[in-house]
Amino acid sequence: MRFSVEWVDGGLNVAAEERATLCELRIYVSDQNACHFVDFISNEDTDSLIVPAVHLAEGLATDWWLLFGGRDREHRIRRYRSGFALPDLSFRSDGSTLEVTGRSLYSENPHLRFPFAGDETLPRSAAEVILSGFIEKVVDRLADEGVSSSEAALCWSRVAKSRSDPDEHAFCEASGALGLDPYAISEDDARFIEQAGSVFSQESLIEFLAGVRGKERSASVADDIGQVESRPAAQSDLPELEHIARQIADRIRYHDGDRPWAAGYRAARAFRDTLGIGSDRRY
Repeated sequence: MRFSVEWVDGGLNVAAEERATLCELRIYVSDQNACHFVDFISNEDTDSLIVPAVHLAEGLATDWWLLFGGRDREHRIRRYRSGFALPDLSFRSDGSTLEVTGRSLYSENPHLRFPFAGDETLPRSAAEVILSGFIEKVVDRLADEGVSSSEAALCWSRVAKSRSDPDEHAFCEASGALGLDPYAISEDDARFIEQAGSVFSQESLIEFLAGVRGKERSASVADDIGQVESRPAAQSDLPELEHIARQIADRIRYHDGDRPWAAGYRAARAFRDTLGIGSDRRY
């Protein structure tokens, strides 16, 4: 994936941020231009969108920690269009990779058709470089054009500061795993993250928080887990688990090139099947 941005001078947009960042935008996914579109009115093909880049950059900066902290949560960039056209691209992270998916789109306002449909999977480190490079290019353009204060620049400065501090980085990603903005988090939610961090660490903490929903986000949940973890092994192990584990092991097959978590998900499905627990039941 890559962004191509060519600035357009002399825009007539009322907002200074939009005038400063008006550009010809192309987003390439698997070397295909997702911004290529057909105009229903003129029936002409165009290979770039002329839009202000500021809204997309601000949206990505605002949701940075939700994007990289969340697990298997879809983020569609059309949320950031602010009335301007954008292709139907979405991002989904599993912690170590970022999956980019494009869907063909028929837009009625304005009347456009985006034919691109495809996907690309990037290592997280590469995805961060690409997305941060786009945001920084927009923020630099705002500064060069004399837009001294903008929400995009403010959001990105906070993210950049947090990324450079290991403790802040860990907390922000944990907040994102919960689906929360780390810069507007409540004391109760911050305390919950701290308590969960006393039981889990690093990736296991993010995986746990990413699975927590609504009323499960309370101190009592973290306390319960802590109590179970502190029990002697003989009080925690259930005798029947050994038999169940054998059944599951017989059904799990490892494949060359498996991602680390793939076998885990297969084991989880096998566990549900063995115990007759439907996929819609949380436990």
